[in-house]
Amino acid sequence: MINLLRYSIFLVCLAFLLSSCNQDPSTSGYNLIPNKDLLNFKQFDSYTQGIGQKTSFYTQKVLTGSADRVLLGRNSYSEADLLYFFNPYIPDSIKTYINSGQANVIRAWMTMPTIYYSGNKSLPFSFSAYQIRSPWNVIGFDRDSLLNTGYFTYDNTNVVNSISIVDTVISFNIQNSVITQWIKWISDSTSAPKNYGLLFKPTPSTNRYIGFRATNGGTADQDVPYLHFILAKPHNLTDTIDVQPYMDAHVMIGSFPAATSETQASGN
Repeated sequence: MINLLRYSIFLVCLAFLLSSCNQDPSTSGYNLIPNKDLLNFKQFDSYTQGIGQKTSFYTQKVLTGSADRVLLGRNSYSEADLLYFFNPYIPDSIKTYINSGQANVIRAWMTMPTIYYSGNKSLPFSFSAYQIRSPWNVIGFDRDSLLNTGYFTYDNTNVVNSISIVDTVISFNIQNSVITQWIKWISDSTSAPKNYGLLFKPTPSTNRYIGFRATNGGTADQDVPYLHFILAKPHNLTDTIDVQPYMDAHVMIGSFPAATSETQASGN
């Protein structure tokens, strides 16, 4: 009898709970909540709302070390500028002639064996070179350094001409006065403007890249570029001096290729 009574009470409670779940919840106290504290929900569809969309690109500096080649050239969206610093050994006897005006450079040129190509070899390739007027170091020198006019400066006069590309060697002449000025500065840093090498920049018509063997700190190597100059001295004597770059670096400058309608659609 007791078990039957308990079972009957259980059924009554269960029926009450089921009937309560079918009723709307009580709104008691609803009007006491300020409108500013209420949560409102709306459906947002970017396809129908007509919102503006854009894509941004960010670059990160990459720590670079030594490499076996340096590049010069450009294409439709990038450019590689090349820097060379020369530190030729000049005997004291020649310095004396230079400082007294008894010796002059009568010819100067560079030979640059090529070891790498990117792009069709039939496409144009040319460049200009400018005297660097501010000190620089290959360690930490990057695109920002090159474009920072407060840190890096160079002349705007091209000092090379007669560029020739024969087989795997590029050769060209350098203005004699440039090398004479270098030697004067090395002989006596107060007698000539400061000089920190040459900056090579591809001309706008260039549409490919060429690579050269990187310098190895002065050790003789026939595959690296060389600066040559002939020095005329008293008594009709001449000296021919060959100088390997003491330091070199190339800097890549450019932007992303222009986006087409397809890449814009995929970017969205």
